[in-house]
Amino acid sequence: PDKHLYNPDWARDTAERHARDFVDRCRDQAVRASSRMPVPAVLVSPYDAELFGHWWFEGPQWIYYILRELAHGGPLAAGTPGEYLAAHPVQQRAMPAPSSWGRNGYSEHWVNPRTEWMWRPLHEAAARMTRAVQAYRAGGGPRSANAGSLEERALCQAGRELMLAQSSDWPFIITNGTTEEYARRRFNDHLHRFHELLSSLEHRNIDAPQLEALEYMDAIFPELDYRLFAPAEEAACA
Repeated sequence: PDKHLYNPDWARDTAERHARDFVDRCRDQAVRASSRMPVPAVLVSPYDAELFGHWWFEGPQWIYYILRELAHGGPLAAGTPGEYLAAHPVQQRAMPAPSSWGRNGYSEHWVNPRTEWMWRPLHEAAARMTRAVQAYRAGGGPRSANAGSLEERALCQAGRELMLAQSSDWPFIITNGTTEEYARRRFNDHLHRFHELLSSLEHRNIDAPQLEALEYMDAIFPELDYRLFAPAEEAACA
């Protein structure tokens, strides 16, 4: 196709125009909904921020113009969920329907014949993590986090490896058929490290240098607390 040179001024003007239109539509929606509710309506507006600038170069500008438009006042204002609940603490409860921003609004981009092999190992790993935390605490492990012990470091790192294996990027990439081998390798590598860590914990033969290497290599969430993987009732009492 015939493409023109990118003009940042035109793009910025378009982002501003689209932001103004978006706010107008949201304002109308909020006013209509509020007229049928005992409290002001709230529109939750989450975004996959890593796509801004990556898939949508003007995305950050669009957000900027939205916030600027909302600052003008009127029946619609920006705020956090916590601020809204503080002002209106009595709310109805509802169970949201399963949905996503993916194709057709559900999960088919992540759960399909090309990726179905991934889900059973993930569920089994999550269940194993819960059992490992329960067993550690039942066997005398402290009920408070102590990041200095090898056992707790291994549990925390196993949690990191599990969360990395659970990344939605891997089935997304496989479904797209782009860097499929890379996604398969990352998925399998993180699950392998996860199971190796828990097996070493169960057999009381944790390899300290290997654990340190994994902590350096897969260093997400440095403050991760393994107790988060306990059953809900136990985690609440921790």
